[in-house]
Amino acid sequence: MGWCSVKNYQWRNSWDTTFLAISLADISFVNDSVGFTGGQDGGIYKTTNTGDSWSFIGSFGNNNDFSNIYFINQDTGIVHDFYGTIGLFTPAVFPPSSYILNSTADTWFPGTGELSRTQNIFYVAGGYGKFLKSFDNGSTWNFFNCDSNLYLFDAKMIDQNNIVIVGGTDTQLTSIEYGKSTVSNDGGLTWSTPNQFAPHDIVGVDFYNNQIGYCVGGINSVWFFNPNAVGSLWQTSDGGYNWTLVDSSYSDLLTDIQVVNDSLAFAVGFNGTILKNATHYASLGLNPSDIIQSISIFPNPFNANLTIQIPNFQPNDIEINVLMLPVELLLRKRIILQIKT
Repeated sequence: MGWCSVKNYQWRNSWDTTFLAISLADISFVNDSVGFTGGQDGGIYKTTNTGDSWSFIGSFGNNNDFSNIYFINQDTGIVHDFYGTIGLFTPAVFPPSSYILNSTADTWFPGTGELSRTQNIFYVAGGYGKFLKSFDNGSTWNFFNCDSNLYLFDAKMIDQNNIVIVGGTDTQLTSIEYGKSTVSNDGGLTWSTPNQFAPHDIVGVDFYNNQIGYCVGGINSVWFFNPNAVGSLWQTSDGGYNWTLVDSSYSDLLTDIQVVNDSLAFAVGFNGTILKNATHYASLGLNPSDIIQSISIFPNPFNANLTIQIPNFQPNDIEINVLMLPVELLLRKRIILQIKT
């Protein structure tokens, strides 16, 4: 069975790639210039120049792999590890790590889940349907759980009411992996029926505004040295209810993504991958009229033949990817714009 996507070729060219020495699970920026990333062995790296270079600043806890970091400011971060432990990380203080509590929202390698803050509300997501919120800077937590059959890898609280969660499975068997999303528009009191849209786990999500966002995922290369390892980028223009594949050309799992501002976004992943995008989102092919409404692919999935309809097509370079589940690239065809005079 094949599975097809069409993308604006400008998307891939707009991401610059650098590498660190460890696999990365999360990324957190406190402003346009200063950010933090890390994961493997508790290692934490810092940039002060918008991601042009990164420096090691220390390790969290007992050097255990961690899932998430959120820095309140340059000097204080909150870390959520694989086992559900939430702790403070203050690199200028010795010891730099201190325990707060266990969220019970444990995760599995490669260390996903979420810990973040929106409008002074901290939130944590992980495990089977576990979603927690704190209104007092992490001292106490309340549960607003979603579907207990969905293994949560990441969440984005866009504002106090609108929350998007992405996840998949806790299995290491790629043949039965999938990626799903669920949305709440009332602060987590109720959740939409999970939408299964990807043939592998979806492990990171972030938004430019309340409608347009990204998610990332894939299959990692670590389990059994998986030859089908892939990293993928997806986009939504309806607040996380539906997603369209934008790029699946990366060679290993992408674990997290953060939108810093309208013209700056980062994604991180296995093998120390850091992707940086400094292009304004309006020019990345994320507009609904560019993808969602303008491209019709049927049947999808397909067996032998398929049809791609692009009404009101504006001349541009595009790329067509044909994949075999679970994500084995069968054909990549780039169509170059040629103007005849």
